[in-house]
Amino acid sequence: MLQTNAKNSESASTSKGRRRNYSVLDDVNLLKEVIQFLPMCKPYKERSGLWKKIQANLKDRFSVQSMQDRYKLLMEKFEKEDMNSLKSSGTEEEFDERRDILQDIKDQIVSDQLLSKTSKVSDIESSKKVAEQIRDASMKTLKDKNLDSGDIADSPTAVFDRKRKSLHDVFLQCSEESNKVKKQELDLKKMELDLQVKRLENDTRQRDLDRELETRRIAIQEQMLANQNDILLQLLKKH
Repeated sequence: MLQTNAKNSESASTSKGRRRNYSVLDDVNLLKEVIQFLPMCKPYKERSGLWKKIQANLKDRFSVQSMQDRYKLLMEKFEKEDMNSLKSSGTEEEFDERRDILQDIKDQIVSDQLLSKTSKVSDIESSKKVAEQIRDASMKTLKDKNLDSGDIADSPTAVFDRKRKSLHDVFLQCSEESNKVKKQELDLKKMELDLQVKRLENDTRQRDLDRELETRRIAIQEQMLANQNDILLQLLKKH
């Protein structure tokens, strides 16, 4: 039974019922679609539609359930730093790209969770403060009304001005709280953008390093080929 489950985790069902193993390139293509839509970060009712879009973009090569299971397996292995246990075929560059995209997805999930939690806390705190302000204003208005009924010296104009000032103070405080919440949201957006810029810079450095390594490999191969040709020429001359 355990052997069957292990085998199924490394394979996928196509729309025609055939089964095939995931290569590293398949993983990379899947993860590129996942980071584009991030279905796990969206409301539950939207996730199914997003996975179907991912399936369509991958030309229906895998079933939705297969893609979900594969993504879950990849992320679990990545977080446990156990990627080497995945028996997948691919080049060194594809292995590196798969790891980098998994890191990007994880960073994006953390960023979205932070933004969501902070927004909820800000909304709750703002609602509590507004409710307290409205309650205090209501109590003050009631107190003013009681004073008005027992104080003949106050004119109707004075009473109206007091009530208007009280309501104005409430709206002013509510506006200030709203501005604070908006500022917090903008700060979070800036943090998210800074994180994205940092990831792009890291990606650029990685690509530059990959190009440099590839150039060196090509130069070494060319030198080896030239040496082999020289040896062959020397052997031919001796004969």
